[in-house]
Amino acid sequence: MTATTTTEDPTTPDASDSSTFDVNEFLNRLDAVFASHSAATKAEPLLLDAMTDAENAGDFAGLLTVLNETMGFYRSQGRHQDNQWIIQRAIELALRLGLEGTEAWTTTLINAATSQRAAGNMEQAEDLYEQALASARTTLAPTDRRLAALHNNYSMLLSETDRPAKARAELEEALHILESSSPDPTHDVDIASTCTNLALLTLQNGSGGEQALSEARTLADRALAIYRDAHAEHSAHFASALAGAAQVSFAAGDAVAAVRDYERALAIIAECYGEHTEYYAVTAQNLAEARAALAAQGTPDSTRTPEGPQPSPAQPSAPHRHVEPAAHPAQMSGLQLARDYWLAYGKPMLAERYAEFAPRIAVGLVGHGSECYGFDDALSHDHDFGPRFCMWLTASDYARIGEQLQAIARLQNEESRLLARQSSLLPWKSLDMPLELEGTANVLFRLGVCPGGADTGAIKTELAAADTAAELYELSADKQQNYCLLICHRADEAAAMEVLRPHAFSVVSFQGLTGTAAENLQTLERQLEENRTEQAQAAEAIA
Repeated sequence: MTATTTTEDPTTPDASDSSTFDVNEFLNRLDAVFASHSAATKAEPLLLDAMTDAENAGDFAGLLTVLNETMGFYRSQGRHQDNQWIIQRAIELALRLGLEGTEAWTTTLINAATSQRAAGNMEQAEDLYEQALASARTTLAPTDRRLAALHNNYSMLLSETDRPAKARAELEEALHILESSSPDPTHDVDIASTCTNLALLTLQNGSGGEQALSEARTLADRALAIYRDAHAEHSAHFASALAGAAQVSFAAGDAVAAVRDYERALAIIAECYGEHTEYYAVTAQNLAEARAALAAQGTPDSTRTPEGPQPSPAQPSAPHRHVEPAAHPAQMSGLQLARDYWLAYGKPMLAERYAEFAPRIAVGLVGHGSECYGFDDALSHDHDFGPRFCMWLTASDYARIGEQLQAIARLQNEESRLLARQSSLLPWKSLDMPLELEGTANVLFRLGVCPGGADTGAIKTELAAADTAAELYELSADKQQNYCLLICHRADEAAAMEVLRPHAFSVVSFQGLTGTAAENLQTLERQLEENRTEQAQAAEAIA
């Protein structure tokens, strides 16, 4: 959370002053439009006015910001024809500004490519994605999550144009980036989304074979487990994971599970997206087909477990249609997350600790995060995304407690980061090996996880049967994951990973950490103790 002071004489220039353009004021006004749920009628006039104001002021960097926001808005509204002029103008402006080789250029290319894919212009979209990938190699770090989102989006185009092998390679690259950069892969919903996409692609390309169904089920189950562990089962994107799992169940002939998960997905879609969207209509149609299959099996009630044997998956039904969520409703999950965070933690904290000041404190959400103004999607979680809120204090109250509140907020954020790192390290506590050690000249060490319940003994047997110089060691396990160490000859890495792939083995990396997990956990305990002492001292200073 952020504490700021309010003034009675704002210095923001008036919107009617055409000599200046304040991009922050524009973003704040756009924020207010989406927060009031009036985007359908007020967003476009605001965007078009902002284009004119930025151009009249000669603020072409600000104009590019407006064009990128307009691209996202038109895409979310399905106004693909109107978006063509916006896409062209944004690219031409970025070139005129000489932005090639910058993050702004990469971002503009990604937005343009995704808009063209949504419009069905696959050739233009592919060319833009290829340009974005080339630009990202020099402007984004190899572990930048925006790069993972780019691979994820590009894979959708490849899948839609019947190139499943290349689509899978893009998804696997996205998964590798996310797993390498995530502080805790077991709670990372971006990893869950990628697993769902991989499950559906496996299903699409597997022609109903048992191995493909098994791999798709493992991936779908992993996605659901991540949402459960992250307590994100009420988020809009959880609906996609549920629908993906239902599609896998339907293909396997398990109509009971398919109906159950489609019903849950449809309820979330109705709440987050509404019932008058393509997403709702497609999922409702899939649910109807699953219910028809269930009735044909003699089990009319989806809430009742059949007493007889389950239907054979030998003749799977035709795959259901799966659609990705529209861009706009996902932003609401960001706002809802902030609202829930305020109600659960912020409001009780003010009432308990700062009752004297609470009646004079205003609370809201502002910033450059896309969830603030309604455009957040898979590409926008790299900035200002997560549970947060801002507080506005009067000048006199800020003078009394503003600095202390900011100190507490900073310490609480740091505590959350330390706790997340602690949680991610605990399963590896027994590993008496430095985390930065990747092997020797000839031998490779890889830490990794596979879904809970995986038979590591069977995996070891498969590794031996593949005649690889590789050994898998299980270090610990819980209900969700098995935590393993793979040791193999460098020349056999590809063969070993091919054996592990059907078991949804995912590599885990602790970048920036040195020493053993146990040593790092001891350091974290000391840091947490110091952090909590500082929090108590800051709270005492206010009291």
